[in-house]
Amino acid sequence: MKKVLAIAILGFSLITTSCISTLVSSVAKSQKVGNKMVFHKNPRIGDYAVYKGSDGKTRSTFRVVGKKHGLYVVQNDTGFEVAGNYMSALLLEIHVDRYGNVRKAFVIEGAQKSPMVIAKKGDPEYITVKKLSAQQRKELDIPDKVTVPAGTFRVTPLVFSSTNKGRDSLTVNLVSRKAKFGHVEALTFYNNDGVLEEANSLKLVEQGNSR
Repeated sequence: MKKVLAIAILGFSLITTSCISTLVSSVAKSQKVGNKMVFHKNPRIGDYAVYKGSDGKTRSTFRVVGKKHGLYVVQNDTGFEVAGNYMSALLLEIHVDRYGNVRKAFVIEGAQKSPMVIAKKGDPEYITVKKLSAQQRKELDIPDKVTVPAGTFRVTPLVFSSTNKGRDSLTVNLVSRKAKFGHVEALTFYNNDGVLEEANSLKLVEQGNSR
């Protein structure tokens, strides 16, 4: 599910919330943010979507919080649940155009906003959108319809690929026009000696408008 910024936030369950936030935010500020994200049609302020990871702990929320200079301002809060409590690890503010092109991005720490560098062509973090071949779709067992906690949706695959630390990754976003922020489920695969292995997935668990 999300290909705006790939950051591992698991394995920190024994650290305090403030330490987690500081640690992950520091890592985020040192990386470049992806140039693309999935965005839905006819967005309105207050639109939101909540995703949970297949690990049962990761949670990521996207919300349209405003519009500025013709761009939609999206807040992305990613963290994890421990013993029934949510612990935020990373808060981003993303300024995106109608087509999902990321124009500005910031790491939010309290009242402080630290600008991030957006990946350009040639950067490892630069995201390109590709189509799956019929063979890949069969090998990865990509369905036409999926059921997630938020409901059942007919989907089509929208593929983002990038390279992180020399390792090719492929994120298959299962997209529906009826889903806020477009995607219903995001499957991340890594290329392991020519074999694509699934690493994690994010599923839509809730969506709507809170305004």
